[in-house]
Amino acid sequence: MSSKILTCHQARWAEYLSEFHFSITYHPGHMATLPDALSPRDNVYPERGGFISKNPKTYQKIIKQDDIQASKFFAVKVEAFSNLIESIQKALWQDSQYRGVLQDLGKGKSVQDYSLDSSS
Repeated sequence: MSSKILTCHQARWAEYLSEFHFSITYHPGHMATLPDALSPRDNVYPERGGFISKNPKTYQKIIKQDDIQASKFFAVKVEAFSNLIESIQKALWQDSQYRGVLQDLGKGKSVQDYSLDSSS
């Protein structure tokens, strides 16, 4: 081993690997024909996502299918709720009783079971 100062992580690995009898040989440049852990080559998987398509078993899904279904359901639920609110608001203006109550409240008249809230 060289006299290089090792980090704690490297020192642990060096201590662990010292129990085994092996040698690591570095082959520079064109002599390293097959890529391995010690001589990674960036042209092995040149296109984006190439590693995943060639090694699908090593790929860990972050978003699972159940999560996608749940988020689709939630989005549909929110959209349906906002459509419901719009439908109710449109229908209210077509209701003559609602318009009458709103006009009376706007004029300052008291209407039983109704009040006008200016904050909404």
